[in-house]
Amino acid sequence: MRRRKLFCEGEKRKKPMIKYSGSDADYGLAEPLDGLISDNDLKLKKDSFLKQLVEVNAEELEYNTREQSLSNDWHNERKKRLTASNFGEICKMRKNTSCRTKVYNLLYKPNTTCKQTTYGIQMEPLARAHFEKLYNMHV
Repeated sequence: MRRRKLFCEGEKRKKPMIKYSGSDADYGLAEPLDGLISDNDLKLKKDSFLKQLVEVNAEELEYNTREQSLSNDWHNERKKRLTASNFGEICKMRKNTSCRTKVYNLLYKPNTTCKQTTYGIQMEPLARAHFEKLYNMHV
């Protein structure tokens, strides 16, 4: 107490009261993308990519990726799309958030699992069997 009085003259230090309430209206690009690719090449690649997304047979894709976490196709297709899981992160980006890092993480970051997800995957067959028995139907 005595030392505090010597250096702070009895006043308490105040922390800055900065509150973040959501995303910025327009965060823009954190770092310029000049010189990486020409505008014409970028437009061609963008159009080609969007054409691939539109041409996907949704029913076939759903059938091929039924076991989601066990399916490489599911992981690959998920990386190409803005999912509900990623939408909030993108909407809440700030001016100082690196767009390059965000895109890199969305495209190349390895899939992480937690114990709750692992538990859910392990218990799903038991839950399905219990549901089928309880409601007398095949799932």
